[in-house]
Amino acid sequence: MGLTDIMDTVIKITNKIRGGNHALIHRKFKNFLEEVHAEYGVLLLHSHVRWLSRGKCLKRFFQLPKEIKIFLMEVENSNSLLFIAKFNDIKFLSSLAFLTDITSFLNILNKCLQGRDQHVSKLVSHIIGFRNK
Repeated sequence: MGLTDIMDTVIKITNKIRGGNHALIHRKFKNFLEEVHAEYGVLLLHSHVRWLSRGKCLKRFFQLPKEIKIFLMEVENSNSLLFIAKFNDIKFLSSLAFLTDITSFLNILNKCLQGRDQHVSKLVSHIIGFRNK
């Protein structure tokens, strides 16, 4: 599986739970997360316009895999069975972890490159440090 396939799967699962006309499913998911005392109360939506949301969406998704899997088992739609199989696939989970780490590092680099009163030498040192890591 390519990293694009991983991201597409995460977006599809997130949109199934959170996006579009699924307000009832989203409320059920929020209540489910409260019942199981999950660390977070909602999934974050991914926006293609703002690529920084990709890292945040992946990070939240990666922190709630067991809860998402259990919830998808309860919902049981035709697509849910395909998505549940992804959570049992070690290759998918390891690729998801890799993609989550890479995007979080890119988000950190992007935040370092933004802001006022930054000189070119400081920006170049951030990029060189990122390459070395």
